[in-house]
Amino acid sequence: MHVDDVRRETTASERTSRRGFLRGTAITAAAAATGVWPRRARSQEKNEVVIGFQNDLTGILSIYGYWYDKTAKAVVARINNQGGIAGKKVRLVTEDTESNVNIGIRKLRKLIEEDRADVILGSLHSGIAIGSAPVVQQLKTVYIPTANAQSITGKLGNRWVFRTITNAEMIAQATVSSDLLKEYGKRWAILYADYAWGQSHFENWAPRLKKIGVEITSTIPVPLQTSDFLPYLAKMDRNSTAMLAVFFASDIIGLLKQRRDLGITVPVMGVTGVTAAVAPDVLKDAAGTFVPESLPRELRYKDTPAIREIRKAIGVDEHGKEVGSNRYLADSYFWATWENVYMVKRGMEEAKWRTKADNGKLVRALEGMKMEEGMEFPQGPKEMRPQDHQAFLDFYLSRINDKGGIDVLKKIDRHASVYPVNPPGTDYTKESV
Repeated sequence: MHVDDVRRETTASERTSRRGFLRGTAITAAAAATGVWPRRARSQEKNEVVIGFQNDLTGILSIYGYWYDKTAKAVVARINNQGGIAGKKVRLVTEDTESNVNIGIRKLRKLIEEDRADVILGSLHSGIAIGSAPVVQQLKTVYIPTANAQSITGKLGNRWVFRTITNAEMIAQATVSSDLLKEYGKRWAILYADYAWGQSHFENWAPRLKKIGVEITSTIPVPLQTSDFLPYLAKMDRNSTAMLAVFFASDIIGLLKQRRDLGITVPVMGVTGVTAAVAPDVLKDAAGTFVPESLPRELRYKDTPAIREIRKAIGVDEHGKEVGSNRYLADSYFWATWENVYMVKRGMEEAKWRTKADNGKLVRALEGMKMEEGMEFPQGPKEMRPQDHQAFLDFYLSRINDKGGIDVLKKIDRHASVYPVNPPGTDYTKESV
């Protein structure tokens, strides 16, 4: 996202805020006279925590947004059934970003300024998350996106932004090793979605591949939502021994189908997102593709009481299929919403949080937080690095089989995903709250 785009969005939002202020003044006066208060005004008198969710319910990322929404509702219901957060009821307020940067930032401001959200669960869209970071810093609101661009917990982040899910650098750090050369050889072509997420993957994979002796034969950015990949595949060096394909869901399936039309048969390495929410009858067209995942689709690869319970809570069977429909789980993504809400709960209770005026205490409670595997953090253990607010987690290197199933080849310990703070010297704890 360009700085000018952020500036235009901020200006529009400020106009919206001024209108909201005048409207709010009129409502307050009317309520004082009649004794009838609107729902949002009454909520401020209730003993509750308001969690705003900037979710991608429609648009290109809606297949992920569906599972985030379902998981958020399930975890909030569970917490409320068990007494809430420090005795306060949790209220979830969700706004749809439409997978659009400007709309996503506008919805963020609405959640904070109008709905009075105490914390925000953020978008999967990297452009939205990057554009939201300065807004939450200005409005002193903890923001926990699921977007993967490394810069969100790097040069473009700040002390109000936290991330428990993977990022592009972490995936590259965990996956790239000399073992890859045995399967893929030393001449790699890289094709990637040409926006913040794809660019971040390219920026982090390319130098690591070169470090183990790989020659990058082709670098091919592809516009987002491309359906015809043939012109881009035609640019690929035919002497390549492997392809790194940085796309998600239907995009990469289209790419892999069309590569066969050009006779390209080299092995393919995908990134987290290839298999998410994609049915086996579609995934079989990507047979042979390797994928780093943060949570396997098949229960048998991580069968714990916590994983069983969370699957039951969101209505998913042991194969990752939604009960009563043909939908499949966004396996490497959905769990983050569950854990993010529990992270907020733990942070608020440790900080003795009472109102949003205590959000500085919440920030300090989240920094360095150790999250033990269990019902609250079912994906696995992790720790929030204080300097850049990035948590590190276990990975699974998987391969798509001929039937569209996903076979786990090995587990990669979370310590293998740790990289030095980037840029060097980054330390959000030095920023004021």
